[in-house]
Amino acid sequence: MSKKFVLGLLAGLVLFSAIALLIFNYGLKTYNWTSPTVRAIVKVLPFSAMKVNRYSYSYYDYLTDWNTIQKFMIDNGQVEGMDELSLKQEILRSALEVLIIEVIADRYDVSLTDEDYAETWKLVLGVDEPTESDWQAFDKNLQDVYGWDRETYEKRVIHLYALSEKVTEKINNDESLDTNKVAKTTIEEIFQRLQAGEDFATLAQTYSDDPSASEGGDLGWFTAETMVPEFVEQIITLEKGQVSEIFKTRYGYHIVRLDDTRQNELGAIEYKAAHIIKLFASIDDFISEEKNKASIEVYINGVEKESLLY
Repeated sequence: MSKKFVLGLLAGLVLFSAIALLIFNYGLKTYNWTSPTVRAIVKVLPFSAMKVNRYSYSYYDYLTDWNTIQKFMIDNGQVEGMDELSLKQEILRSALEVLIIEVIADRYDVSLTDEDYAETWKLVLGVDEPTESDWQAFDKNLQDVYGWDRETYEKRVIHLYALSEKVTEKINNDESLDTNKVAKTTIEEIFQRLQAGEDFATLAQTYSDDPSASEGGDLGWFTAETMVPEFVEQIITLEKGQVSEIFKTRYGYHIVRLDDTRQNELGAIEYKAAHIIKLFASIDDFISEEKNKASIEVYINGVEKESLLY
């Protein structure tokens, strides 16, 4: 067998493979195949269901989401009247938000560590040191409800939650953002007016970004466990009627006034307080803005990019 013949044979095989992949890719985009054979192929080959800038939502992930939602609907008797196009759109809208968060994470140079994943798993499982029985119970429930294994859950849920938390922290601390600049300036002005003797409730009604603003910032009675740690650190240092300094949580800049304390029937201390908050820029605002700027390509038949933007 000559060298020329072997090279020709190899070239023919490469050409045949390339043509086969082009045909398969066309079939995916045109007919959106969902068979187990297709699922096995796209698990190995990186075909996309959607691209956002340099990030790709793989066809394998699309099929995973498709099968998960179908399983959930069948298990809950919701198959009748299922609109296939609406289902495709909902899957892709969710995937688009995930990819946009990746884009924003890029902008802020955010990456995840093993510790980030470990801390998020603790939150999901509700224990600091999960036992083997904790994992077994979780795995069984995951398989029963979603048909997923633990690796899939980490990729699809744990990763997104941990990344969103770190991106949110970066946004909160970005003092170059107009929303954050205004929040800081406004809360400082409010504090000065409180120091000058103006009424807390009136200022809360006028400036606070919390729903409690309509009640003059009144939060009612609560225990420490229901508030973020930074809020609790402030409230426990105050005397009745005293107003805190400005402090920051993941949500924004706060000022709190302690109105009263009591002990409930379980022996826990309850606090009655009012607060004023000026919110930081929201990751949701970033997502909405980035959707309109991003380069989005959709490869699922019948779904227009514009239908995913609201």
